[in-house]
Amino acid sequence: MHHFFSQSIYNVKAQSGDQILDGIGETGMIARYIFNGDLKDWSRNNLHAKAEGVQSHFANDIQFGKVLSLSGDSDDFISLPAASLADIESLSLSTWVKLRSDQPGQYLFDFGKSVTNHFFAAPFGIDDEKGFQTTIRSEKSGGNGGVSPSPELNKWLHVAIIIDVSSKSIMTYIDGKLVGNSKEIPSELKMVFNQLPDDRNTLFIGKSLKSGKSNLNALLHDFRIYRVALSKTQVLTIYKNSVNPAGIANDNGVNVSNFKEDIQQFPKTEAQLYNTYLEKVADIEVATEVGVLPRFPSYIQGTYRQLKNGPAVRVLWPLPNDNSSVLSQGQYIVYGQIPGTQIRAKAIVTVGAEKNQQLRF
Repeated sequence: MHHFFSQSIYNVKAQSGDQILDGIGETGMIARYIFNGDLKDWSRNNLHAKAEGVQSHFANDIQFGKVLSLSGDSDDFISLPAASLADIESLSLSTWVKLRSDQPGQYLFDFGKSVTNHFFAAPFGIDDEKGFQTTIRSEKSGGNGGVSPSPELNKWLHVAIIIDVSSKSIMTYIDGKLVGNSKEIPSELKMVFNQLPDDRNTLFIGKSLKSGKSNLNALLHDFRIYRVALSKTQVLTIYKNSVNPAGIANDNGVNVSNFKEDIQQFPKTEAQLYNTYLEKVADIEVATEVGVLPRFPSYIQGTYRQLKNGPAVRVLWPLPNDNSSVLSQGQYIVYGQIPGTQIRAKAIVTVGAEKNQQLRF
């Protein structure tokens, strides 16, 4: 059997087909902080943020209601759990921000394993470097990133920053428009992030990992982290759904977009290539912890007639209505569907008390 240890996915209500939020599959999200009065992670991963130094402050805003207010003081910033960026290959960040100071040296965020190996965004530049800086810096390759024009003050802006490792590029979007694009970033994010959940990453919102830098003076709303490189269409969809109230259900729920251009579809009744030769698929084991829904692999090993080494098989797993199946320790079985066949995939889920997020085969 293959063994998969959960990194979990965010909580949604089950519907037919793949559930999506703003055109992005649910498994792509690491965390979502709406900041509407608390620092709660609204994804399934329960990666709740923490106010450092002082108690977090929230302000009433005419556009988004209650939002996070960072004063720029040295003891006013937010930290995220160290395991949030473990085991990632690409990365996307999306947030609404209203900047209230153009002082250089402010950091929108700064994530990494050290002050010499980190990924950050500085809206008004750092040191003598002006403009909106988005940079990946490592001891091995130095600093690589993009520079775009400094953003406007006292205006809500939607900022999305995409690290696409496959194309070795980092892209910055403001209000759905590409404003910065840089190539030649490190080919692996392990240069700047520790890859195991138990290893230490430091993740700050509103503060630099380096001491002595200016903290962020701004309002923040709906800060999202994805484990995938969002496309320009997905970035635009997030932006448009936020500025058009009719396009979203509410801040606490999930809107199911009809837009599916960026999502590969697998009809349940249509056999995929090679599936007509499929005889069976391997059972898998998935481990998770109490209260955290398991994450199932999209593809598993299959056995084919007349084929010695056939491709991995796409599996459609059912979406739960809630997390009642993982509220206590024990085991249960989940069956997945293979498109175009009567074959079912079997996953044995073990719910344990200890956190163990490492993927094993």
